[in-house]
Amino acid sequence: MLTEGPSMDVLRFAAGTGDAGVAVWATDPRSVRHLDGHPGCYPVDDDTHVFTGPGWGRCFADFVDGLHALERRGFVAASLCNGRTPKPWACVDLETMLLRTQTPWIDSVLRHGMTSHFQPIVDVRSGDTVAHEALARGWHQELDLNGGQILDAARAHGRMDEFDQRARENAFAVASRSIIGTGGLFVNVFPTAFVEVQKDMARLGEEIDSYGLRREIITLELLESGDATDVSFLIELAQAARRESIKIALDDVGSGNNTLAYVDKIRPDYVKFDRHLCPVIPSEADVSLLMGVVDYAHSKGAVVVAEGIETEAQYRTAMDCGVDMAQGYYIGRPAPAPDLRVPNQAS
Repeated sequence: MLTEGPSMDVLRFAAGTGDAGVAVWATDPRSVRHLDGHPGCYPVDDDTHVFTGPGWGRCFADFVDGLHALERRGFVAASLCNGRTPKPWACVDLETMLLRTQTPWIDSVLRHGMTSHFQPIVDVRSGDTVAHEALARGWHQELDLNGGQILDAARAHGRMDEFDQRARENAFAVASRSIIGTGGLFVNVFPTAFVEVQKDMARLGEEIDSYGLRREIITLELLESGDATDVSFLIELAQAARRESIKIALDDVGSGNNTLAYVDKIRPDYVKFDRHLCPVIPSEADVSLLMGVVDYAHSKGAVVVAEGIETEAQYRTAMDCGVDMAQGYYIGRPAPAPDLRVPNQAS
């Protein structure tokens, strides 16, 4: 494994060009053969190669794409840029580095290229819109970016907390200038964005106040970050939110790390069931399962929201199974907030 990086002078000399590109290290000696002779790749020593010079990004992408998943594990990479020598602790896996090279727009988008769209959430009995979920959107030159694309790029660049904050600020800002801000507002957050839970939650409450929104309408939708989160931390987070008059929703229950056990321990105000619990063509087993988990969530005091409702049949299944609220393309796609002022708000 790499213990120290070669000097920038060595890398530049090996590449015979400037300082932009990617340095790649083989963590397994048997992996080096994949690099030898690869177009646009320059050897520095037995383990170290660099992709640099004209077209280096395409060459690096071709190299990664040509490897099987197991083969990719034999390498780590670090950015070769801005005159800095790559350090061992800056190394990441090839997939992360490839995504970094393909998303140079992330800084521009995070700074001034994000907004929010809103998807309606309805009461399944009345059909009335009772809330909206804020979803991040972005743009850069000709690119129109959805929240997932921005999030993936932010994760690859180690800027998830910044994405989380910017998405939240945009949601509050846009909602406060439209009719959206008069109803329920679900805002996605990563639990890891809260370091000092009590202080950070209090600051969030003050932030909501600064936009002229009522804290009681805000629901923090806790997203998975990919790793299991300490349930005691989530309990502390939920308790801190309630002290600030902010609600909590547990997202995608029924998939990943979000299990029904979390519902019992965290006692969220809302439970949003993963779309797979309400398939387009449900079997008897699907219906029985959905009814069971809805009853369980209700027994813990949670309002149940079914996500991913795309057909009338799904909507009726959700209704028959006791779901309280629904969200999905059948009800409405995410869209910009209507250009309406909040009633009684000064012009």
